[in-house]
Amino acid sequence: MSEEAKAYVAGIFDRAAGDYEQVGVDFFGPVGARLALHAQPGERVLDVGCGRGASLFPAAERVGPTGFVHGVDLAPGMVREAGAELERRGVTNARVTLGDAESLDFPDESFDAVQSGLVIFFVPDMPQAAREIARVLRPGGRLALATFAEDREEDQTLQATLRNLLTPYLPPPPPTA
Repeated sequence: MSEEAKAYVAGIFDRAAGDYEQVGVDFFGPVGARLALHAQPGERVLDVGCGRGASLFPAAERVGPTGFVHGVDLAPGMVREAGAELERRGVTNARVTLGDAESLDFPDESFDAVQSGLVIFFVPDMPQAAREIARVLRPGGRLALATFAEDREEDQTLQATLRNLLTPYLPPPPPTA
């Protein structure tokens, strides 16, 4: 996908940001809460494609005052909405900035964990995003991601690609409640 196509996708989410995660069936909240179960007190966590913060806020709560969560999103509207919500809630251990999964603007090994909820399938160059995620993870760091999947051949191919690229970084499954 070209930069033009990436800008098109970012534009869609930018325009949707005002209502995104606010209308319809609430599946973002439960997915975000489950995704953030990997975060531990005191850790530095990167939330790739943070949107309005469905997984960012639960992760910030889990890492506590000695940890920090940095959310990045390609859509300026999502960054604006999540940033306003951080301010409204008085959350001081998290921030959001514009960012691209294919070119993360962080030093090597700067995060204990990376999370990405319902985003990875939008990334045009998944191998490049996987390399970037691996680069910013510290040795022994963890990756938690959530994605949609159906039992179609295309979805199975996507699952296999993700598994091959990311398995070395996946955390163990969270305990069931």
